Amino acid sequence: MGGIATAVVKTTLAIFGGNAQGFVSVTIGLLILMVVLLLVNVTGNKVFAFFNNLATIGKLAALITTIIVGFIVVMMTGHSHFNDINQLVDVSQLNTSTFVMAVIAAFYAFVGFESVASGAEDMKAPEKNLPRAIPLAILIIAVIYISIIAVIMMINPTAVLTSKHVVSLVTVFESPIISNIILYGALISMVGISIAGSFSTPRILEAIANENQVPAWFKQRTKYDFPFNAFITTFLVALIIPMAFQYNMVSIIVLSSISRFIQFIVVPIGVMMFYYNRSREEVLPNVYKNKFTDVILPIIALILTVMLLVKFDWKGQFSIVTPHHIEPNYFAITAMVIGYVVLPLLLFIANQKRRHV
Repeated sequence: MGGIATAVVKTTLAIFGGNAQGFVSVTIGLLILMVVLLLVNVTGNKVFAFFNNLATIGKLAALITTIIVGFIVVMMTGHSHFNDINQLVDVSQLNTSTFVMAVIAAFYAFVGFESVASGAEDMKAPEKNLPRAIPLAILIIAVIYISIIAVIMMINPTAVLTSKHVVSLVTVFESPIISNIILYGALISMVGISIAGSFSTPRILEAIANENQVPAWFKQRTKYDFPFNAFITTFLVALIIPMAFQYNMVSIIVLSSISRFIQFIVVPIGVMMFYYNRSREEVLPNVYKNKFTDVILPIIALILTVMLLVKFDWKGQFSIVTPHHIEPNYFAITAMVIGYVVLPLLLFIANQKRRHV
């Protein structure tokens, strides 16, 4: 939530001539954005659904327009720059760490699917619609992203690699009309993702509270049926973490993806425990089980996830590069330790005490 919110603020500032790199300006922008998201959520699910659907239509229209125009340009000119990438990238510098970074960055395109079900309580017929919607959405996103990358590689890969623009795809096309469609489409897309995140993320904390793993204060709702306490908590986290990485988008994206990888260590284990009837909680009866999807695929996913985490450049990610030397980013290291060690340990201890009361 904090990563994409930072991107929204930086893009907005860049479009309207603000200081997109200023610490104070980005912080103020984040505060304003969080207040707007709060108002959208507080007014109820109908208002939320309207803005979320509007943002989805806007971003898909921009992406599809870019893909269609790109392929038309290639067909009309009959020239492709696809092979130019061989001269632009020094393949001798490629190693396992750079490959892992590339995979993690690509994985960011699919961030959010792991928390879709957290808002099932507020959805219509989630038991029927979610199993259909999730794989269909993943397929659509994969097709769109692969098509966008193909268009970039064929038209102007140099522009993307050398661009300093907040939305690098803008520099691919020379037409100002197409560039503006991409720019504002990207902004609409990020706003839509922020709206969706503001809906699902607080409900994850609320779901944990419903399981009595955190204080019941987090599951309290307003008269508009909105989890206000959970929203405020996630808002503070979404503000503090980007600040810890000095609003550096590359670092925030990588951190966000890593957090999902850590989650995906737990998920395959949970699926296998479900298959072998080792679940501690009550599960639905007569559920169809498949050894390939419930055991073999989770084992492969677990192995690949561990490999990516082992090969990741942890030292480089949690360091600050200055003109004279490299120093540890203690703020970011502290945030990671608190988020992934201290808080889970405290919640585990508190949960164990509740069970023995």
